[in-house]
Amino acid sequence: MELYHRQGASVTEWTRTSVRVPAKPSVERFGEAVAIAQGPQGRPLVLTGAPGWSGPGTSNDGNALTIGRAYVHDVSAPAQATVVEEGLPSPHHAGRNVGVDVAFSDFNGDGRPDLVVGASNFYVPGTGTTSSNNELNNTYTSVPAACVTSGSQSVGGALVSLGQPDGSFKPAYRLFAPNVIADCTLEPEALCRRTGIGRGVVGGFDLNGDGRQDVGLLRNDGMEVFLGRAPEDASLAKLSMMCEPVYTMPSMDIQTFAPVSLGDLNGDGCDELAGATRRARGRAWPSCWASTRAVRAAAGAGRPPCGASPVTARCSSPTWAWA
Repeated sequence: MELYHRQGASVTEWTRTSVRVPAKPSVERFGEAVAIAQGPQGRPLVLTGAPGWSGPGTSNDGNALTIGRAYVHDVSAPAQATVVEEGLPSPHHAGRNVGVDVAFSDFNGDGRPDLVVGASNFYVPGTGTTSSNNELNNTYTSVPAACVTSGSQSVGGALVSLGQPDGSFKPAYRLFAPNVIADCTLEPEALCRRTGIGRGVVGGFDLNGDGRQDVGLLRNDGMEVFLGRAPEDASLAKLSMMCEPVYTMPSMDIQTFAPVSLGDLNGDGCDELAGATRRARGRAWPSCWASTRAVRAAAGAGRPPCGASPVTARCSSPTWAWA
């Protein structure tokens, strides 16, 4: 892998660093998703997904097919890789397909890049049994009633780990959303259900101007956007459960892929997001276009979204961009 660092007035002046990564069987899909950020030590960090990686299984029976992994490479030690996330056939360990997409985003706003790993088969245990309740309570700082059901949910999600001063990462959040989209009346009913959350990940943008970067997660036929925040448990002894996206893109029966942050295109203080569809069309979602609840929350905190007045703050309608 070649890393280029911008210097001078032309591309010919950029410095190049080579990072050797071990060759992996294609079945592991190593390198299918890659993200790069500057770590707290000032060196580039490379986050790589391998969603096809398989493990030995909890009973060493091989029953851990395509659970997936995510690795971090530091250019100071290019031959060494740190496993930062790994799937496991157990709910709080994200199930399978970990690493299907990856991104960096300063989710808690401390100035250090945090890693976001998509897990399109992430699942959450239900509350119907004592064992699953124990697992929930032992894993998460709190378990909001709106986030769980009596049975297990397998809608997908993302694993967020916070960057530490020494350049390491520590698991902190699980992002997902309930299976049923609230207030959805589309037909067929399948369009009102979330599936495959986390199969596309985008970070590094600030939706509401609060100084924390946010995360967008593609799902089948749509997208979810989550606002960055501080973890419930500052020690990170337990994870923070987040299941309330600030924005849910309505299902359009159009497959979405390749989410990307475009920066602040219109100078309103908010970044824009874009995504492509299987019909060779793209839709751009201005970050300022959030739910009324989010607008009121930002205004109530004394931080008007996008530079608008707390009283009159209203974000613009979605902008469509056709590719």
